[in-house]
Amino acid sequence: MLADLDRLDAELRAPGVVSAEVGQTADLGAGLTVRPYAIVEDSRCPRNAACLWEGRMRIRAAVSGVERELTLGQMLETPDGVVAFVVASPGTWAEWPSDELGPRPAYRFGFRRE
Repeated sequence: MLADLDRLDAELRAPGVVSAEVGQTADLGAGLTVRPYAIVEDSRCPRNAACLWEGRMRIRAAVSGVERELTLGQMLETPDGVVAFVVASPGTWAEWPSDELGPRPAYRFGFRRE
C-alpha cells in the first residue's frame, strides 16, 4: 500500500506534470489552468479487491475559467491547449488502511499539457 502511494507521489512530481488539490490551481502555462473543485465519480477498482470493471475517476474543474468535466487518463482540447488528466492520488482501497497509513490524505490531481 505504501509502495502505491510512493508511486503516485512520483507520478505527481514527474516532469511536465502539475498537481493541485481541490480548490488549488494547476498552471500549465500559456493561459492553460486547471482548478479542480469537485469529485464527480471515483469508481476505480480498489487496490485490495478483485473487480470486473476497472472503474474511472471524473472531476469537475475550471479549465482556463470554463467549467469542464475531466476523466482520469483522458485529454481535453481547449482554446488554450490540450490538457491531460494523468494521475490522481491516493488510489482507492476497499477500506482505507488507517492503522498502517494514518488518516486518508486529501486528493491530489496531476495534469499535463499535451
